[in-house]
Amino acid sequence: MKNIVFCFSGTGNSLKAAKSITRELGGGSPISMARTDAYVLTDRHDAIGFVFPLYFAGLPGIVRKFVVHLNVENNKNAYYYAIVTYGGGFADNGLSQLNELLLKT
Repeated sequence: MKNIVFCFSGTGNSLKAAKSITRELGGGSPISMARTDAYVLTDRHDAIGFVFPLYFAGLPGIVRKFVVHLNVENNKNAYYYAIVTYGGGFADNGLSQLNELLLKT
């Protein structure tokens, strides 16, 4: 099973979670969403994960920008999941915002 995990972390909590997930899924390293270039998924993946904190009850701008420029054309049938690291409510805001962006790609 081929997996990939994208991560953005401000304080390190999301990075720690992403590293744990990646390790449990068979190794490798999470890929940072704090990139300035577009990321193209040339390979097909069974699962594509996103790990990020919630900022002001929504997606961090860095995550939004990354996802808007993410090319998932070869991965329309992959299983997508997200982990939002936040100690309170409103996580569903970030998840629904991510879902809307992925549906547009």
